[in-house]
Amino acid sequence: MKLAEHFSDFMVLTRKGRGLAQVEVVKATGITRSTLSVMECKADQITLTNVEKYLKGMNLQLEDFTAYWRRQHEEFSQIP
Repeated sequence: MKLAEHFSDFMVLTRKGRGLAQVEVVKATGITRSTLSVMECKADQITLTNVEKYLKGMNLQLEDFTAYWRRQHEEFSQIP
């Protein structure tokens, strides 16, 4: 799985985990709804600018994503 796909999963998880609709994330982050939709659909076009906007708007740190990624990677590597 590509890094962009992991970030897409992280975005959906954090948005839904907070009970937010995409429109609420758009308001919080300044990312357009169409861009947010594309980012959540595991698109390779995720830019660092939009990652930064998402993290800042959602009050998250890059470390939150890397911790999520590490957990996913560890779980996958333990599958026989």
